Amino acid sequence: MMMAAFAATAVVIRDSRRGGMARYGLGHDKQPSPRAISPPPRAGRKPGRDDRETMPFAEPKSYPVIPPLLVLALALLGFKLLVVDKMETPLRRASAPQLANTAVLQTAELRFDGYNLSQTRVPSGATFDIDMAWTAVAPPQADYQTNVWLAGPDGLIWSHKGTERPRLYEDAPPTRQWPPGQWAWDSREIQLFAGAPPGQYDIILTLFDKADLGPVTLLDAAGAVVGPTAVIGQIEVTRPDEPAAFDMQFEVGTAVANLTLLGYNQDRAAAAPGDPVLLTLFWEKPAQPPGASSNFQLHLQDENGTIRQTWDIAPTRADHPPSEWQPGARWRGQHALRLPASLDSGDYRFLLNNVPLGAITIHAPDRIFEQPAVATLVNIPFHDVAAAPQAILTGYTIINHQSSIILTLVWQAAAELPVSYRVFVHLVDENGQIIAQSDGEPAGWSRPTTGWTPGEYISDPH
Repeated sequence: MMMAAFAATAVVIRDSRRGGMARYGLGHDKQPSPRAISPPPRAGRKPGRDDRETMPFAEPKSYPVIPPLLVLALALLGFKLLVVDKMETPLRRASAPQLANTAVLQTAELRFDGYNLSQTRVPSGATFDIDMAWTAVAPPQADYQTNVWLAGPDGLIWSHKGTERPRLYEDAPPTRQWPPGQWAWDSREIQLFAGAPPGQYDIILTLFDKADLGPVTLLDAAGAVVGPTAVIGQIEVTRPDEPAAFDMQFEVGTAVANLTLLGYNQDRAAAAPGDPVLLTLFWEKPAQPPGASSNFQLHLQDENGTIRQTWDIAPTRADHPPSEWQPGARWRGQHALRLPASLDSGDYRFLLNNVPLGAITIHAPDRIFEQPAVATLVNIPFHDVAAAPQAILTGYTIINHQSSIILTLVWQAAAELPVSYRVFVHLVDENGQIIAQSDGEPAGWSRPTTGWTPGEYISDPH
């Protein structure tokens, strides 16, 4: 039917170019040719040859010729309408995604609907795939990308944080090209650390803008803020079939109690007081262990041989004691250490049950223990959940530069703070709308609260 309609249209167009339909015998008033008019044959005889040559005949009819390119165009159009437009693509689906694990997280432009796992139990050090379904709820204004990793019960990351695409995956266009209402798969391959202890791990999701790597704030189904990361589920990590192979910064190969310390990693060689340090220890259980293992003591020793800090640590995690290890097993232990805020500048070294480990250089800031001059003195304490004072805002100074405003806050530490807090300063109008803001760690990120010592003052410009 469609082909016939296009053909009829082509005939009319061609007629109009040649002066009307009369040229094709479709009801024209052209005068007949004189050759077509002759007297009828005489009665009593059959028509002869001469008569046949003078008998009337109809002028041959002319039919329009459809150009080959038009035929091809019509065929391609029909193929598109009948075949291509009915095929599913990464951004055109006939049905909703089939999900084994549903969840609802949303942003202003995208909605996370859930995911599928290639396996629900994965050996330590192995990889698994996660296929996540995202729906565009508004035209995305940026090209977004996800990242996924595993966190243990200690809150530490136990998988490689830079994920890649699986070997086989469905490649969706950049999110800027997603039309509202359509959904697409986003697949990532997650690799666990070799030697990660067995147990339940949280699957952590984040979404960020590929242009500036800035994370997007995730909301739950009710619109409440979840944060830049969200726990979307769990996966079980099991013992591997073979002992783990480690890539270590420093090899040791020394017996510590009834285990063998194969080596360690240290994430930094210099730090400031209060900074975190990640120390990773690699262990092997001998085939014939001499007895039950216990926790170890990790010391921080200064250059004079004085122990400045001691931590009691398990070889791997508290929920994975060496008594449960198989002989010959190899495991990894990660230890997030917070350096004391009171450390002076100098060289220090870590010791594990008196086995020397890595050195670290401390750069302590200049500390002020007298109230700096301010335009306005105040006394506003900030408390923790137990109502114990943590810090006191003692004053501030405002300098108006017309195009900008500089606000300098002065804090006094009331105690050593185990948490690195951030300061949020908002300038609001008479309607309560934020018209300017400054958010970050104190003193332009140079004085985290974990490095404050009781009694000192910290100037914090914004």
